[in-house]
This record gives sequence, structure tokens and C-alpha cells, in this order.
Amino acid sequence: MDVDALHTHAAFAALIALLQWVGFTPLLWPWLATTAVGRQLGFLPTLCVGVGIGLLANFQVFFAAVAAGQGGWPAWVLPAGAAALTVLAWGGLVRCFRHAQPAVQSLLVTNPWYRDAIGMAAVIVALALYVQDVALSHPGVFDAWDTISSWNRWAMEWHRQTLPTNTSGYPQLLPTALAGLYRWVDPRAAEPVARLFLLLFPALPCLLFVDGYRRWRDDAFLWGCAAWLVLLRFAFRGMADSGYADVPVACFVAVTAYLLLLGCRGAVNLRMALALAAIGAAAALLTKQPGGIAWLLWLGMAAVLLVRRQLSWPSAFGKAALFLLLAAPWYLWVAWWIWTGADVTNIDYLVGSIHAGRSWGQRIGHALQGPLMGALAGFGSAAVAASAIGALLAAACRSPGGRRLVFGLCLPYLLLWASLFSYDIRNFLPVVVPVAWALGIGVRNILGAFSRKRPPAAAGEVAVVASIQPGLRRWGPAVALAAVAMLAWVAPWSIEDLRLRQSALQRETGDPVLNRYLIDYERNPGFDGVLMGTYSSMLIIEELRRHTVMLTSDPNVLPRALHQALERGRPWCELVAIAPRFAPVRYLLLHRFILSPTIESSLAEGSLHVIHEQGDLRFMRVSCPPLPGL
Repeated sequence: MDVDALHTHAAFAALIALLQWVGFTPLLWPWLATTAVGRQLGFLPTLCVGVGIGLLANFQVFFAAVAAGQGGWPAWVLPAGAAALTVLAWGGLVRCFRHAQPAVQSLLVTNPWYRDAIGMAAVIVALALYVQDVALSHPGVFDAWDTISSWNRWAMEWHRQTLPTNTSGYPQLLPTALAGLYRWVDPRAAEPVARLFLLLFPALPCLLFVDGYRRWRDDAFLWGCAAWLVLLRFAFRGMADSGYADVPVACFVAVTAYLLLLGCRGAVNLRMALALAAIGAAAALLTKQPGGIAWLLWLGMAAVLLVRRQLSWPSAFGKAALFLLLAAPWYLWVAWWIWTGADVTNIDYLVGSIHAGRSWGQRIGHALQGPLMGALAGFGSAAVAASAIGALLAAACRSPGGRRLVFGLCLPYLLLWASLFSYDIRNFLPVVVPVAWALGIGVRNILGAFSRKRPPAAAGEVAVVASIQPGLRRWGPAVALAAVAMLAWVAPWSIEDLRLRQSALQRETGDPVLNRYLIDYERNPGFDGVLMGTYSSMLIIEELRRHTVMLTSDPNVLPRALHQALERGRPWCELVAIAPRFAPVRYLLLHRFILSPTIESSLAEGSLHVIHEQGDLRFMRVSCPPLPGL
């Protein structure tokens, strides 16, 4: 249910949803400014951790309430519960580390002024390129296939207070985050707002890079920030706000790694860093399975500290228990779902059969020459981009930190991705922020070879200069939040205006000409059965989606006999006899490369008739005899 009182205050409703996303940390900053957490973490990392805690709390409340069958709870219960869990989480951290003293930081890098100026200029240029590209797609709606058929569909199911269906084991932190937005803003109007909200995730790593530069005056963080934005702009174009979970995963992996870095370098109390990093790792793993790399980073750091006797076993087990408490319930639930047959897993398909029988070496070669070079082609020349990146990574290996990044994280994950998950370049995103930092280290090392070196700062100077304070008055955030809330309340935007805008934008997704043809067909002569296909726009345009179901060829979802018939290219009417659930289908809208043997044999025997062709899409009528008993 929606909050009717906010229908004429769309901006205010969006502000409430944003506060839910960031864990209500704007309200908590005045309190945190006087605690060890606020003093040691500083303003920017506090915000990043707050997003993780807020979305984790939001997910846990949604999951607990819906799984318990409390679908009739009022709309305010979920946000209120998320807020309560957020406050409790922060309160526990503050109480645990109340008496912690800031540790002396390791080393402050001192560069010539022009080095920092060049790095800042690079960040500004990269940010301008990124913002210019993002601005071209806003306002906009979700139009990527997986977002429409999976991530946003799950969000709508959570919004209706039902458990998601056909998840294939994918975690649900991002869908519940979108469902939290849909609590306040009508989902028929919320997609332009949701896409804006998703830009928070690529922004958070930038804040971490800025914080790293402020702490250590190391221009590698500036170049890393520029590299992250440039990679998003050219190699992963359109991914930042697409609705896919990969950029949010990259964000939480970056938060986890940065918190571990703060603890390792002595900028933050070590126990605090491990506790907060465990929370970040849980957020990463509950966003998408590749986020497990964050937990591996945590385990690696904990193992090193245990060997060095810098961490006790009880403390390590306590932090690990925090991670398990947050992440394990969902995965245990999914395991039970799969065991009972209520859901399926597509792991075997994604890491096995999708590779078409390639050997391990062939998989790696195909990944490097196919998806990876395809992404780098966004720079204009994939060969030149690959050579430049390789040279910078080699330069990064001149320093110990660069070697640890390249050989300890980036290269192993590259091989893992190429061997198992290289069906899509998106799966490489979890380590793109560390790759960007490694590129920044490479640039720093190259510039350092040509610039005058200065002696490192003394330990006392480091402790004074690199100490980061929130930098705001105690009640500054609360006053600013109140002012923003007042402006949002009087903003002349209604949810009805957004709904009309979203409907118009959805009609322009994909092929607008084909959309208009299908809408006209729906009006006259009209659909007398179900439309099945692989065209994403038919799932979101209001006039079409009520007639539409999506087609999947995933062997984990299809019955074995049906999958075998598809592999043999049997005509469509034979498929209907094998799977009676296809009987209501009277229309197919498929790309030419989808089920092409079946479609061609069906056209030849006359069970399919082409009504309209547009580009590589064919709109066809199904003519199969009725099944016995139907």
C-alpha cells in the first residue's frame, strides 16, 4: 500500500526513501561526531558504512516480516523497523568502541604541489565525462532485460509483501532496497527516482578515494578515483544505474576493502575496522554472490592478524559471528527452498553448460578475447586500452601495495572470472575499484620517477595532519536535513506527474516504432491469448504487460524433456504437447537468434505465421490444435 498523503509531495516521499537507504545517518551524525566511531572514521566513511547498515536493516526487516507471513502490516512498519535496527547497530558499535583511542597512522605521502594538481584535474575531467554520459539517460526507466525480468520484478514482489519467485538463489538486498522506495513512491512512478538513487553506489567509492587522499595525501587515490569513473564511462557504460546488482556489489566490496585498509594502516581502531568490514562483507554477499570476494578479503586479513598475534581468536570469532548473523539466514532459507523444490539454482548452468564444453584454457582465452576486449573497445581501441592498463598495472607492481593489489586480488579474481563467470563482463565489476586503485598506484609510481622526492613526514606530523574529523558543527547535518525536507515538501512535483512521465518513457524504450505497432495491435484487433517473448519493453509498457510472459531457455527452469526438444529444434506445437503451460500462448515476439531451429521448423509446417518484422525481432501468431482435455 502507498502513503496517500504523500502523493502530492513526490520529492518529500523520495527524500524519506533516501533516508531509509542511507541508514538514517544524517540524523545520527550529530551523535556520532562526539563518539569514537565518528572521530576515527570521519564523515565520508561514516556515510558509506551508513548506507550498508541502512540497506542491511531494510533487507532484514523485509525478509523477516514477509517470511513470517505478516503481509498485512501497515506500510510504516518496515521503514520504522529498518530505522530501529540501524540505531541499534550504530549504538552497539559506539558502545563497543567508546573507549578506543585513534591509532597513529603509518605514513603521510608528501608530493610536489603540481602532482596533486594534476591528479585533481584528472578527477574533474573524469567526473565531467561520467556526469555528461549519465545525464543523457536521465530521466529514464529500467530497460535492461535482467533488471525487468529479475531484479525489478523481485522488488515488486517484495513491495507486494510476498516472497520473490524464481530467484535462482540470487540474494535480495537490492530488490528490497527498491521495494523500500516503492513503499513511499508509487512503483508506477518510481523508476526515474530509482535510477537516480542507484547512482549512489558508484558515488560511494569516489568518496572513499577522496577520504584516502585526505588522510595520506597520496595522489594514487586521486588517480584511482579518476580511473574508476573512466572505466564506468567507457568500459562499463550504462551499468551505473541500469538496475543490475553488479555496481552495488563493487561498492560494498570497496567499502569492505577500505575499512580493512584503515585498520591495517592504523587509521582506525583494528577491532572497529574488522567489525565494520564484516558488515560491509555481509552487504556485498547479500547483494550478489560475487560479493563473497569481500568476505574472502576479511578472512585473509583476519588470518594475517591472527598469525601476527594482533588479533585474538575470541575477537575474530565475534566479528565472524556478526557476518554470519547478517548473511546466513537468507542463504539458509534459499538452500531450504531449493531442497524442497520451491526454487532452483542456475550455478551449474552459469559455470558449466553456458561455456559450451570449452576447456579451462579455452574459457580463459575466450574471456580475455571476448567479453574483456569487448568492454575495452568502449575506449575506441581495445588493444591500446589493454596495453595502457597493462603498463600501469606493471608500474603499480613497483611498490609493495601495488603488488599486493595486483597479485593478491586483481589477477586471482580475473582468472576466477575468466574460468567460471565470464559469460558477462558485469561479473568482473566486484574488483574494478581495486583495479582502479592499482591503476592509480601505477600512475603515481610513473610520476614519482620524474618528480623530486621529499623525505617522509615524521610520525607526529602524520598523526596531526592526517587525522580526519567530521568537520561539521554538531547540529549542522540535522539543520541541513530539515531545510532539505522543507524544500522537498513544497516542491511542485506530484506522484501522478511522475507516473505519466514514467509511462511516456517506457513507451520510448527499445524500439519506439515497434512499441507503437504493438500498442495499436493491442487496441485493434487485440490479443486473444498470451504474448510470450524476449523483448524487454513488452514487460514494462502498461498496455502490453498484462498480456505478456517472458520466455526462458534456462535448462534449470525448463523440464528436461522440453529442453531436449528445444535442442533438437522440434516445432512449437510439439513443445506445447510436452509443456501444457505453453497452451495459452497465442503470440511470440522473439529475436531471430532465439530458438531459431524451432521457429524455422514451425514456420515451415505452418504452426507459426509472421505478423510483423522489425529489425531482428519477429512478431508471430501461434496456430496449434487444442490439447486433449483443454
